[in-house]
Amino acid sequence: MSIKNKVAAFFSLCFVILVAFIIGIAIYERRYSSRFENTPLKISMKNLKSEWGEPTKMQENNGVKVLFYNSLFTYYAFSIDENNRIIRKYQD
Repeated sequence: MSIKNKVAAFFSLCFVILVAFIIGIAIYERRYSSRFENTPLKISMKNLKSEWGEPTKMQENNGVKVLFYNSLFTYYAFSIDENNRIIRKYQD
């Protein structure tokens, strides 16, 4: 195998790996987006944590808790009232 063929094979392999990586990221982000869309309002904080896991960050203002979850490029926020029910959800 000549040097020219080895270089072409190397760059072909790099291209295939790059395409697979981009497709993997798209599938990963779509999974989180779908999970967010399918999370209903008015579920309890306990059910939210069982579905999403522990939040990345939690803030509390005037009795309203906000739970933050992150994926690679997006963050998701859920506002929880004093009865531990989701009142709003936000994706950015």
